[in-house]
Amino acid sequence: MGQPTAAESSDRDLAIDKMRLSPLLSSRFARTPVRIGVVDGIVDAQHPDLTTSAIRTIGPLGEVPRGMGSSHATFVAGVICANAGSRVPGICPNAHILNYPVAARRAGSPDELDADSMLTAIESCVSLGAMIVNLSIELVRPGPRIERRFADVMNYAAAQGVLVVRATGNDATTSGGLARQHAWPIRVIAYLADGRPTNRTHVGSTLGCQGVGAPGWPTLGLDLAGGYQMLRGTSVATAYVSAALALLWSAYPDRSAASIRRAVSIQSRQAPRAVPALLDMSAVQKELEGQ
Repeated sequence: MGQPTAAESSDRDLAIDKMRLSPLLSSRFARTPVRIGVVDGIVDAQHPDLTTSAIRTIGPLGEVPRGMGSSHATFVAGVICANAGSRVPGICPNAHILNYPVAARRAGSPDELDADSMLTAIESCVSLGAMIVNLSIELVRPGPRIERRFADVMNYAAAQGVLVVRATGNDATTSGGLARQHAWPIRVIAYLADGRPTNRTHVGSTLGCQGVGAPGWPTLGLDLAGGYQMLRGTSVATAYVSAALALLWSAYPDRSAASIRRAVSIQSRQAPRAVPALLDMSAVQKELEGQ
């Protein structure tokens, strides 16, 4: 697998720099493992860069035959907890992944999912002890019944003290708006390396208050069969946010999900805007310490 190239290192380092994550990464805080529910495809836990990672597949596909996997889910898991020696090390390598696979209605698409299956997956992750649920997926135009059930599931997650980090999707002209109905999920938009949000990003005063931005430019990550791939967009950005918050929570295990959620919203409270600001983890950490 070799050492990372300059380009690979600079992409990851730039993401860390943009989120002001270096102080937390280099701190001497004791790390308490944080459980993250990854609702996506099947993480390829056999990838050489995930061999030291704690990954448990749950749900109806709890016993996954060797060789099966999803490149999308494997990429997400790698952002969170790839081995320290990986070409692209994870942000929070001691995180424990609860992987609940959900199937796409259309082969190869992480977007068009069975809504009821996704919501059942979130409930299962919460009931099995996840502290953060990562949703690097998007439902297209959900109906009223699904919107009501989504609100119920988010109420359940909030009551159980589980953070939900959710991609807004990469096309504001076609994506649905489940999370617009509820204040609990942390909604994530993608930023480019030059500091601008991606084209067709979602906007609005509610999103500006509830959401955050994160690196979503083309990024190297894990792929199936021990390989690597480039992905971009809100899937990448959402994984970065989940990983950064897991790292924070591992350093402050006595803090509640609600206190972390309040700390994340510090930027929007200070300067309300229609487009969420890029996540500033130094500011979030300072706010959490001051609560």
